[in-house]
Amino acid sequence: MTRPVGGSRPVGPRRLPADPRLHLLKRARGVRVYLVDGELVREAYVDFTMGGTDARYAFIPRGEAWVEACLSPRDRDMTVRHELAERPLMLRGATYGDAHEVACRVERAARRARPLTRSMRRSP
Repeated sequence: MTRPVGGSRPVGPRRLPADPRLHLLKRARGVRVYLVDGELVREAYVDFTMGGTDARYAFIPRGEAWVEACLSPRDRDMTVRHELAERPLMLRGATYGDAHEVACRVERAARRARPLTRSMRRSP
């Protein structure tokens, strides 16, 4: 896949000092989704939060999406949905802001369809 010609260019350093990938979570829509050590990513790029893809971050290899391993299983699922909705829009030239807005709508709809229950909540 190619990077977008218009729209937003990937941000952040081209490489990280260490590989934060911990485990291949799944393959979806032609994308390898990895669980990563988000704290390690933030040592090099502080704005990485919850997840991202190659379309947004220069340090994520092409064809990959990263999701923080520390998230609950439900938040992981919602973040994967968000990233997989945002990525194709950006690859087609949408700005990050526009793609993020659409991805947030997708994520909100998924959260409403699967509301948080008391048993899903983590204790402090």
